[in-house]
Amino acid sequence: MLANLNDVLLPARQKGYGVGLFNTVNLELARGVLQAAEELSSTVIIGTAEILLPYGPLDDLAPLIVSMADRASVPVVVHYDHGLTFEKCMEALKLGFTSVMYDCSTDSYEENVRKVRELTRIAHCSAQLWRLNWGMWGITGRQQERKEGKRRKHTIQTRSRQRSL
Repeated sequence: MLANLNDVLLPARQKGYGVGLFNTVNLELARGVLQAAEELSSTVIIGTAEILLPYGPLDDLAPLIVSMADRASVPVVVHYDHGLTFEKCMEALKLGFTSVMYDCSTDSYEENVRKVRELTRIAHCSAQLWRLNWGMWGITGRQQERKEGKRRKHTIQTRSRQRSL
């Protein structure tokens, strides 16, 4: 069954277990990951990364893994990992990915914030959950939640910290 990051990471956090992310570039890898997840009755995150697109183009791979995830008997997040361009992140979203990591870590702080703001606006208008890479920055998500008394809706994953939007 198709899931988003909140569907799988919040229960994992509460119950103290991890959820594996496995990037795939073909039918055999995707089938192997999903078969193992189903045999173990384990949630899983399956996806691809922008740097892997020469080996498995997004428009070829997306219909395959999205439909396989939708038919799975366990929750499956379909994740686009380290998207380097806005256009490819949007393409992944349109193709049915339920999670996208937009990697802006090489941009200046100001440009990073601008890009994150733009995608955050889009994320709030869509059902998908986005991960946006800021690089090193600020207060941890857990500290921010306690300070603001809020629960997370969308998550920004940094190299060592999380911050809620």
